[in-house]
Amino acid sequence: MSQFFRSYDSPLVPARETRFSPDQTEIVEEISGQQTIVSPEEVKKFIPIRHDSYDTTITRLIDSVTAQVESYIKQDVIKKRVRSYWYKTPQIARLSRGPHGDILSVKVKDSNGEEHELIEGFQFHAEGMKYKRLYGFTYFGELTVEYESGYGIDKAPKQIADAVMQEIALQFKNRQDPDTPAMTSVDNLSLEARHLLASVVRRAL
Repeated sequence: MSQFFRSYDSPLVPARETRFSPDQTEIVEEISGQQTIVSPEEVKKFIPIRHDSYDTTITRLIDSVTAQVESYIKQDVIKKRVRSYWYKTPQIARLSRGPHGDILSVKVKDSNGEEHELIEGFQFHAEGMKYKRLYGFTYFGELTVEYESGYGIDKAPKQIADAVMQEIALQFKNRQDPDTPAMTSVDNLSLEARHLLASVVRRAL
């Protein structure tokens, strides 16, 4: 299976930047060693393909379709390390994406430019299992929260892998004629994939 090889301990390298709320910016990095949700071998059996001529195409489709699905369901299929930044400390800092794992660090830079690393339970509180929110901050200023987001290997709901596989098959089939609308799509995903994902979309932030 293909893997991501960015170092977990290295500084965050922007893999994607998103806007969650007016004062929040995110920088996202895949965690080293996390496998893709479907393997090239599984895709080749599903399509089906019995040779290696399209291996590069399939690998690229796995990555791009997974990103499409993540964008649609507002969750991370592949586990990631996320750094969310607020220009001003909110009363409640709701972490986006998910499902959320460990909170790795919470830091506030005050108006004097001094940075404070906050301790959970004393200088802030966190609640929530699948989706977390932080509140009760004792320092105010520019807030940075680093946390894990996404499903671990073999932990994602089966319908997510099924939707990724279905979408890859459709895009592979129509790869030679992109100007011909061979499937009905909304938000860059086919209706078939959207139906499979209906029960796992994160509805409220």
